[in-house]
Amino acid sequence: MPNGPDLQPVYISEVWPNPEGEDGTALNDEVVLLEMNAETTMDLSGFMLVYGQRKKFTFRNAVSSVRSGESVEIHSGSGSDHKDTTSHPEDPDYILYVGSDKPLLDNDGMRLTLKNSEGNVIDTVRYPKLGPGAVWARPE
Repeated sequence: MPNGPDLQPVYISEVWPNPEGEDGTALNDEVVLLEMNAETTMDLSGFMLVYGQRKKFTFRNAVSSVRSGESVEIHSGSGSDHKDTTSHPEDPDYILYVGSDKPLLDNDGMRLTLKNSEGNVIDTVRYPKLGPGAVWARPE
C-alpha cells in the first residue's frame, strides 16, 4: 500500500482517543478524522472503519457525495449523522456517530483501518499511547 496521505483518495488524518475526564462519559469526544484527497466527489457510503480487532463501523448514506478537501469526523458515541452547514472552515464537513455505549479507541494505542465498500484496505494507521486530551496527527 502507498505510504502517505497524498497517495490515497481518503485517509485517516487525526485521532482523539483519550478525552479529558472519564472515558465512558465522553464518548462523543473520542474522534477519528478523515480527510478527502480525491480529485472527484466520492461516495463513502458503505466504507468501514475498523477499530483494532473489536469493532467495525460502516458509514451510512450521510457521506454519499464528499468532495475533495472535505473532512469526515467520526464520534464513538451517539448523535445524528449530518453535513455541517456552518461556515467555519476549521469545522468538519460531515459528522458521523458510531452509536457505541463504551469507548472504542484504546488510550494505549491501536491500529485503525479504513476499508472501501468492497472491503479493500484504503488506509491504516497505528497511533501510540496518548495522555488525556492529546491528539494524534498523521505526519505530513
